[in-house]
Amino acid sequence: MQAPMVMAPLECFLQVKPELKGWHKMCSKIVEDISGVSFCIKRLLVDPNSWMYIDLMHITGKVDPIVFIKKLYKARTYAMLKRIEYGNEENPEETRKPNDHFMTCNFEINILDESWYKKVLVALKTIQGVSLIIDGQQNSGYLRGNIESARLMKMMAKAGIESWAMNYGVMYKNATLKTLKPSAKGTEQAEPAKDKEPPPLENVSTSKHYQVVYKKPRGFKRFFC
Repeated sequence: MQAPMVMAPLECFLQVKPELKGWHKMCSKIVEDISGVSFCIKRLLVDPNSWMYIDLMHITGKVDPIVFIKKLYKARTYAMLKRIEYGNEENPEETRKPNDHFMTCNFEINILDESWYKKVLVALKTIQGVSLIIDGQQNSGYLRGNIESARLMKMMAKAGIESWAMNYGVMYKNATLKTLKPSAKGTEQAEPAKDKEPPPLENVSTSKHYQVVYKKPRGFKRFFC
């Protein structure tokens, strides 16, 4: 019997479409029932030559990842996933703590293909203490967690996940998501330690009412570093 899922920190970036009627209602439904939710919406300049802007929604909080992925699927017409990080912890505890059946996996994922939701949901329901990164810019994903080897292979086949790289077993259980990021080449690279955490985003609302902040555009890159 699968142990109850312990909620972990989540951070997500969505490209929202204010030109669509009812977009604000759908975005409000995404953040419903998220513990300690904070979010902001910012307009960013992505093409200085044509003055093309996009509206980016930044969400943080704690939530069951299965519930959150289902919310994203329902809102897919109004909000496109750019990046999601779930379970980004240095020292996970309880069911999230790595054991002898710990695994890490880099895989390819196409955000424009609606089937990616089903693939990720199958993995989330099977892996204990799961942590997840999906990068819509690089069409790549990263999973880690505890799962027996037989169930791991069955899950990969059922979900239809095409793995770039996979590690399994006790020798990998000390790996942390803080030092591992998904790579377009399917390899995991350790990031150098930083002296301090980056400053939080300005104008973050803790209510369920959205706010739009017009700020001097600095491009996409700063959000995904």
